Amino acid sequence: MNTLRQDSLAGIVVFLVALPLCLGIAQASGLPPFVGLLTGIIGGLVVTALSPSRFAVSGPAAGLVTIVVAAIESLGSFSLFLMALVLAGALQLLFGILRAGRFISLVPASVIKGMLAAIGILLIMQQIPVALGSAEETGLVDIVKGNATFSLSAIAVAAGGLLVLWLWGSPLIRRVKSLRWIPGPLIAVLLGCVTTVLMTQAAPQQLATLPRITLPAFGSLGDLLGELESPAWSAWRNPSGVGGGGNPGAGRQPRNLAEPGGAEKSCARKIRRLRRTAKWSPRGVGNLLSGVLGAMPITAGDRPQLGERQQRRAKQTVESLSTAYCC
Repeated sequence: MNTLRQDSLAGIVVFLVALPLCLGIAQASGLPPFVGLLTGIIGGLVVTALSPSRFAVSGPAAGLVTIVVAAIESLGSFSLFLMALVLAGALQLLFGILRAGRFISLVPASVIKGMLAAIGILLIMQQIPVALGSAEETGLVDIVKGNATFSLSAIAVAAGGLLVLWLWGSPLIRRVKSLRWIPGPLIAVLLGCVTTVLMTQAAPQQLATLPRITLPAFGSLGDLLGELESPAWSAWRNPSGVGGGGNPGAGRQPRNLAEPGGAEKSCARKIRRLRRTAKWSPRGVGNLLSGVLGAMPITAGDRPQLGERQQRRAKQTVESLSTAYCC
């Protein structure tokens, strides 16, 4: 209770950054935005409560977008993907019980970095049409051929967001104590929101053709539950479904296990090995629950800079409850 004020402030900051991130990842995966919010709630309330990491922030990750899209396309439907996610969560939970995290040292670092670089390139290619204000069905090939239309307002917002991210990482901002604790992505998101509100009042025709993220309005708990998709339980014997179960939850697991956060690097080697193993079970439970409830795969990243002045559990609880209230 002595750090409640700091914990509440940190939780609100993480919530403000995580909210558009969850929406954007779900949108990029071709899923309803509400699925991304549900994933963030499960990651914050369930995985965080079980995780031994002091600074882990759990939820959907941009690095899993390509894996999710490819898995849904190969399996044929989102319900089959949820069944694969349930199996992936069960495998992660089993590996955690068997303490299989120690074997991650057998995976070369070049393989992990190459996988992440390839995913990053695909994500950049996917978001270029969005940054240029093209229609949703427009691809990068159409832009190269000159068959796409651009929006100056979208380009201005995208350029402003990139400029803010670059500026917030520069020594100029780091020297200002009153601005150093504010995350750069939060300022970029606020810039986009303020610009959208102003343009809605001043020039609504400029925003009419741009893709927007909309959330459904639920009148009751039954309406909310009706929007959730259930796994295809009858397909558990499908070999393709069983084979796909190793991808959704474990696609980003090697990087998370092989590269501990900065706060954990100072610990003893034995403790790091134990933490690597202990990370499997909480994420396995989270992915298992995500598959049952109709959410996305959950991963976690260590954010020690967010925890230098507060305790992890209170911060994550405030973040998750804020996300749940927003829904």
